[in-house]
Amino acid sequence: MAKNSKKRNSKEKSEKNGKSIKKIESVKRAEKKKTSLLSKRQQKKGRKRLILKNSNNITSKLINKNEKSNTKLNEINTIESKQTDLKIIDNTKSELNNNIKKYKNNLINLDNTVQLKTTDNETFFVPADLLKKVKLITSLIEDAIEDNESILLNEVDSKNLELVLEYLEHYKNDEPKEIPKPFPERTDDEFLRSIVNDEWTFDFLQKLSIEDAINLVNSSHYLQINGLIDLLAAKLAHEMCNCDVEEARKKFGIECDMTEEEIAEYDKYPLD
Repeated sequence: MAKNSKKRNSKEKSEKNGKSIKKIESVKRAEKKKTSLLSKRQQKKGRKRLILKNSNNITSKLINKNEKSNTKLNEINTIESKQTDLKIIDNTKSELNNNIKKYKNNLINLDNTVQLKTTDNETFFVPADLLKKVKLITSLIEDAIEDNESILLNEVDSKNLELVLEYLEHYKNDEPKEIPKPFPERTDDEFLRSIVNDEWTFDFLQKLSIEDAINLVNSSHYLQINGLIDLLAAKLAHEMCNCDVEEARKKFGIECDMTEEEIAEYDKYPLD
């Protein structure tokens, strides 16, 4: 009995020791697992720190690269701006040179320019060779140029002088076609075009009203420009062919100087 009791006690101790050992081993495994997890967590944190550090380095490099790019871009813009400024300076120089040339040419031309002053106090600077057909002032040109004085045109205003100069410029090296005399009684515009035989002259005459044409005739008579007088006479004759006596009086502003008795006597013998 005593032996059996000892064996039982010994077995129970062995079982208790076995359980304690298992428990200790289980605790050791748990601690080992816990240590392993902590290690993994630390490694993960370390990797994150490394990634963050690398990311910051990359960002810093990109910022530096961007700053360098901006610096180079600013340098390029500065160079382009300087090139633009140089182009502007070159263009300005070229423009100044052209203006100097024009000024020199004007100085040369002034030596051969005549000043004409109109009745409305306008002064025209006209090349002397353009006035060779103006008989009134051909003898005055040389003295006017030498003394640098204006030739006063007592019966010509600026509007009519502009028209005269326009005519002189067109016929500078030529003369208008001779107008047939007496002027044929034809009313169509095409006939007038064929008479003057020049499209510019036809357009020049057509743009003039009757009042303008009459005023220009007076200026042309004063200046003694026979070719222009003939053209204007053809213009007025053509206008006259297009109307009867009453219409002509109204059109040309002609007042009747006949008495009623003279008109009645005149009507008794109408012209066929």
